[in-house]
Amino acid sequence: MVDKQIVPAHRRRTVLTVATVTAILILSSIYAYYQSLPPQTGPRASIISDPLEFSIELDKSEYFDNENASVRMVVTNVSNLTVVLTWGGARFWGDKEAFFDYSIFDQNGTEVFRRFRGVGVEAVILSKTLSPGEQLPDEHVWTQTTGYPEFERFPKGTYSIRASTGEFFLKVGDQESFLTLETPSIIFSVV
Repeated sequence: MVDKQIVPAHRRRTVLTVATVTAILILSSIYAYYQSLPPQTGPRASIISDPLEFSIELDKSEYFDNENASVRMVVTNVSNLTVVLTWGGARFWGDKEAFFDYSIFDQNGTEVFRRFRGVGVEAVILSKTLSPGEQLPDEHVWTQTTGYPEFERFPKGTYSIRASTGEFFLKVGDQESFLTLETPSIIFSVV
């Protein structure tokens, strides 16, 4: 009688082991490749008014309906001198200081959201010292609502976003001035 076993058991285990190791190596290589890629960043706009750069950045340029958007605003001291920024009032978002405001506009240029709309200012002087190259970041998560007091959902469409420092007192060495910085707009969409 002829043995009808096509592949002996020890060969099946060898083939299975080789296939498993090969699959692990391929998956590890794919993971390593994606880890080596630079992090994805969204659109960014900035303005430089010596000695400061003020920027706004979104985590991406297209959002699904009801998806949160991360908004990051940063003032950077681009000079080789220490600067002092002082605001005449402090705003807090939750339990942290909120330095910068931003507005969102529809395609017609109508403001449909402003971060600080309806947010009071505390009678506290807020001062920050920035060494050369140091940054003052302010991050916020926008939930695709119109904000206080309506909290209506945003319709799908194309929008622009722009940030402002509000007026602050700037001291660089013995030079002092009042300043307000506003970024150029970033275009984004809700799909």
